[in-house]
Amino acid sequence: MKKMQASLIILIMVASIGVIGWIYTMVMNGPSFEERMINELKLQRSSYLLDDAKTASVIAGQNAMYRAIHENAQHGGLNSYGNMEAVDVYYWYCNENNVPTPQDINGFLSLRTKDIVNSYLHNMNSNDRQITDVECVDYGIDDADPSQLTFNASFFGSDITIKDPSFVESSNDFRSIANGLPYWNMYSKLKNWIESTQYDALLCECIPKACDCRPQPGDCDEDNCKRFFDCMDSKLDDEIKKLGNSFNDPAISCTFAVERCFMEKGSPDPSAECEPQCHQWDDPPVDYTTCYSPVPEYEGCSDEASAAGSIDLQTDVYALAGRCSGICYNPQEERVSIIVSVTCEDKNHNIPTDKGSVPFSFSTKLWISQALSGACEGGKTQCSFDENGICACPGNSACSECKTREIPQGCEDMNCRSQNPDPECYNSICKMDSNGNPYCDNTLKHKCGCDPDDPHRWCQPE
Repeated sequence: MKKMQASLIILIMVASIGVIGWIYTMVMNGPSFEERMINELKLQRSSYLLDDAKTASVIAGQNAMYRAIHENAQHGGLNSYGNMEAVDVYYWYCNENNVPTPQDINGFLSLRTKDIVNSYLHNMNSNDRQITDVECVDYGIDDADPSQLTFNASFFGSDITIKDPSFVESSNDFRSIANGLPYWNMYSKLKNWIESTQYDALLCECIPKACDCRPQPGDCDEDNCKRFFDCMDSKLDDEIKKLGNSFNDPAISCTFAVERCFMEKGSPDPSAECEPQCHQWDDPPVDYTTCYSPVPEYEGCSDEASAAGSIDLQTDVYALAGRCSGICYNPQEERVSIIVSVTCEDKNHNIPTDKGSVPFSFSTKLWISQALSGACEGGKTQCSFDENGICACPGNSACSECKTREIPQGCEDMNCRSQNPDPECYNSICKMDSNGNPYCDNTLKHKCGCDPDDPHRWCQPE
C-alpha cells in the first residue's frame, strides 16, 4: 500500500514538473501579458478606424449626392460622367416635347454620384488605410413624386483595409441620404408647363416681325431685330408667369432668356400660297440643331442593389389704271431658330455646394425652330394679261391685287394718281365728266377708308 502511494506521489510530481515546464516555455517564448494587451488595443484601434472609415464613406456619399443633384438640376436632369465632356443643359423641348424620364435621371445621377464619391474616397486613403472604389450607385428612382424631398442612394462594391496598428479588412457597401430638395416638385411643374405650351405657335406669331431684321442669314439679337425680340419677350413673359404661378408660392420664381437666335430667308416663290403657313425648320446651321438630350448608359447595379402677323406690302407711288392693273408680290419664307433657357428658383429650400448653401434651382432649355412661308415680301411685279387674256400676276401667284377694269372713252391714256401713300387708295380710275373733263372715279373706295374727296387725287396722262 505504501509502495502504491509512493508511486502515485512520484507520478504527480513528474506531471507537475511537466506542466510547470510547459508554462515556463510558453511564458518565455510566447507574448507577454503586456504584449497581449498591446495587440488587443491595436485591434480595437483598427476596428475604430474601420468604423470611422465606414462613417466617413457614408458622409462622402451624402456630399456626392448633393453635388450630383445640384449639377443635375442645373442641367435639366443631366450629368456628365466618366469620360464625357462638359455637358450642356438637357433640352426639354426640341420642336416637340423632350422631357427626360425619371429613369433617365436615375441613370445620370447614379453614374455621376459614383464618379464624385470615388474621388472623395481616394482623398481619404493613406499608407495605413485603403478604401477601394465604389463599383455601382443606384438611387432606385422609378417615378416622380412632387411631394418627395428626400433622395436615397445605395453604394456597392467598395472595400476597406486598415493596415496599422493592426490589419483589418471589411466590405464597404453603404446607403446615404440627401434631404430637403424640392427636385421633383420643380420637375413636375416644368414638365406640365412644357407639355401644355404651344411654343411653335408663339414663334410663328412673331416671325413676321423678323422680315426687316437682316437680308443675309446670320445671328439675330435685340440690336438688329428689336421688333422680333420685343414680340418674343412679350409672349414668353406671359408663359413664364403661368409657370411661376403654377407653384402657388411667392418664394418660387421663374425666369427666361433668349440665348441664341438665327434667321434666314427662303427664295421668293411665285407659286406659294398667299396665306402664311408655319412649319418646322429642321435644318438650320449645325450650331442651332444640337438639341442636347443624351441617354445615360446605365443598367443599374443588380437585383439586390435597387434601393401669324399682318404683312405690309410696299407698292409704287401710284397704281396704274387700265384694263389690267394691280400689284403682285412673291411670298418669301422667313426662318427663325431660337434657344431659350428657363430657370426656376425655390428660396424655401437650400442645397449645400462648394460655394456654400444656395437656394435650390432647376434649369432647362428649349429649342424652337420654325419657318413661316409667305411671311415676307419677296419682290413686286405688275399685273398683266396672261396668254388666256386673264389679268394675273406672272407665275400665277395667289398673292395679287390684279383687277380688270373698263376704260371710259377719253381716258385711255390717263392714270389716277394720288399723294396718299396707302396703296389701297389708288384703286380708282379716270372718267370723263359731262363737260369732257377727266376726273377720278371714287366709287371704288377700298377698306382702308380713303377719302373719296381727296383733293390730292388727279388724272394725268401716262
